Amino acid sequence: MNESSATGFRLAVNRTALSVYFTAGILALSIAAVYLILRERYLLLLFLPAIPVVVYLATNTRWAVYQYIFCLFFLAPFGSETSFSLVDLSGLLVLVAAAIDLFADHRLPRRFPPLFFNFILVLTAVCVAAVFAYEPILALNPISRLTMLAVTFLALYRLIDISDLGRFLRIFLWLSVLHAIAVALPFLLSAGVIRSYGLSGVAYDDLAMLTLPIGLSLFLWSRRGRSLKYLVGSFAVFCGLVATKSRASMLFALFA
Repeated sequence: MNESSATGFRLAVNRTALSVYFTAGILALSIAAVYLILRERYLLLLFLPAIPVVVYLATNTRWAVYQYIFCLFFLAPFGSETSFSLVDLSGLLVLVAAAIDLFADHRLPRRFPPLFFNFILVLTAVCVAAVFAYEPILALNPISRLTMLAVTFLALYRLIDISDLGRFLRIFLWLSVLHAIAVALPFLLSAGVIRSYGLSGVAYDDLAMLTLPIGLSLFLWSRRGRSLKYLVGSFAVFCGLVATKSRASMLFALFA
């Protein structure tokens, strides 16, 4: 079999497999919809269209990372009595995508990324502090959150190819710029009276102090025709950071 015939054979197999998966998926969703209607679970019925989207994101590594970067800028907890939020749900989707990628390709990184050991250091410090705390039970929330962040970081490290890293950083920058405008507008309209955080809540100053050095780096090392837009974007992020009135974040960003 020559190369063109092999390529055509693979395309035919892929189309057949996609057709089977699509038909099975539609049938499963239809059965689930009928069941929920008969049980009068109309609220759950609204979540059925999200299932194909979740499956697509979990099986497409690039879009799994895209949705996580997007969700980072939205502070949306699920209820007032829980700390579980949209970002946590997005992180779980990244973990599922990394697990599927691991099953599909058994290659493992030769070593853990150096930044991962920072998570281990902080997690160890929190665990030691919890042992000597007055109420150790209160440490469960930060320990679980740090563990989730560490595992999510490893999943992202696996999913992000080095050739795509620049694209993800630029997306992160421009999302931060859009949110910086939403953060800075109330601050400017109130003549500096309102301390604004926008849709990201108190997490925006942390995100912006990371984005500002990225934007300035892109400005310094990009082509001359593209560098000006990165400078404008970095200035917008700085204005958003000023609107949060977070002095420590501004100092860290300028130092970095």
